[in-house]
Amino acid sequence: MEKTKIRTARDVTFTNKDLIVTNSIHSFDEGLNVYIPQNGSIQLLEVSYLSRPSDKAREIIRKIYHYKYLPAGWDESGGDPPSEKTINDAIGFSEIADEYDLPFYFTAPGPNGEIVIEFKSLDKAAEVYFDEDGLSEMILYAGKEQVYAGVVQIKALVNHFC
Repeated sequence: MEKTKIRTARDVTFTNKDLIVTNSIHSFDEGLNVYIPQNGSIQLLEVSYLSRPSDKAREIIRKIYHYKYLPAGWDESGGDPPSEKTINDAIGFSEIADEYDLPFYFTAPGPNGEIVIEFKSLDKAAEVYFDEDGLSEMILYAGKEQVYAGVVQIKALVNHFC
């Protein structure tokens, strides 16, 4: 079951509940993916949810996308620009992180073609690294103490900031 994010004027709500129809269902049109209730005029249509990224996520994604224009030797030490795969991995992760309203802080390319995305809220911080080999690493901090270093786990990242 996919998590759905519902934004209202005052709040954000998440749901993963099944849709329940209280009418008696007469038929299901598989071609249209529509339930047609008996004795009624209601039709339910399943629609994929496409969210609009937050302002901060759009800023981070825009910056990551522009890393593809870095020339070879872009830093003064001969840094390698990130590959298209690394850029796509970082952007995809940013989109997922935004769905969980994680507190984006910063992004930067690294000298070996890697990309780091940082999150920060009060005394908690996190760094997520993406590299050329498709490997990723996550480091979590509480204050000045490192509390985790290892593979990226979105659930652990979300729980860290809750």
